Parts: sequence; structure tokens; C-alpha cells
Amino acid sequence: MPPSMAMFRREIVDAVGGFQDPWGADDLDFYLRAALRSEAWCHQTVVTRYRRLTQLTEIFRDCLLENVKDRLYSGDAAGAQRASTLLAAESPQRWARLAGRWSTVD
Repeated sequence: MPPSMAMFRREIVDAVGGFQDPWGADDLDFYLRAALRSEAWCHQTVVTRYRRLTQLTEIFRDCLLENVKDRLYSGDAAGAQRASTLLAAESPQRWARLAGRWSTVD
């Protein structure tokens, strides 16, 4: 299982010396050492899904930013407004940076 699917108590990680790279499979090596010391549970749904959703959210925000820019450049003011409203709700910081750039354009 990939590291994104596993959770261990910190004391187990410390007790086995964390990840090492003895022969190019440091995750497998770590899991085997940890399994000798303690039980482990797979949390694929919770941990992996959270990490994937976080990445997808960032990709979505990047796409919104590009969508606003593309629509403004193509003259689609209504489409740019819709995308800008979503961007402002999803990432006020990115929206503010974008708005700051456009306020200085003639």
C-alpha cells in the first residue's frame, strides 16, 4: 500500500527509526519494521481521499484563475464575472491578486 494509505502513531515511527532507504523500498521496509512492533490499520478512504481532494481543490482554483483571465482576454465579460465570483468564494487571496492586476490595466 502507498504511504498515503497508512497511519501510524508517532511513537511507532520514532521507535523504528522512521523511513530509511536500505534497498530502494523504504516504505516497505518501514511497514515491516512497524508491523513487528504494533498493529496497523489501513485508512485508504480517509487519508488518501483527503490528500487527493486537497490536490484537486488546488487544481480547480488554478483552473478558475485561468478561466477568468481567458474570458477577459476573449471579451466574455459575463463569463469572466461568473468565474470571478467562484474564484472569490474559493480563494479570496487569488481573486485579490487577480483583481489587483486588472485594476492597473488601462
